[in-house]
Amino acid sequence: FQGLLSGEVTEWYADGTLKGSYLYSKGLLNGNRQRIALTRYHPTGVTAETQDFRQGQPVGAHTLYHSNGKQSYEVIYA
Repeated sequence: FQGLLSGEVTEWYADGTLKGSYLYSKGLLNGNRQRIALTRYHPTGVTAETQDFRQGQPVGAHTLYHSNGKQSYEVIYA
């Protein structure tokens, strides 16, 4: 669809460190069998959050992590 996000979008901290990676299809967050739709990172590079989507709807686990890498939160979407 013309004008809608499609493919991988990356976000960066001011110092050039990767802040997040997002997969879109037709303007909606949408993972696939190889990659989940949303991954965010702490400034140190440690994973901060992961969540998958299908056509913009959350599926599977949504997990948050402390800056030391330990899990702080998780909920499962059906």
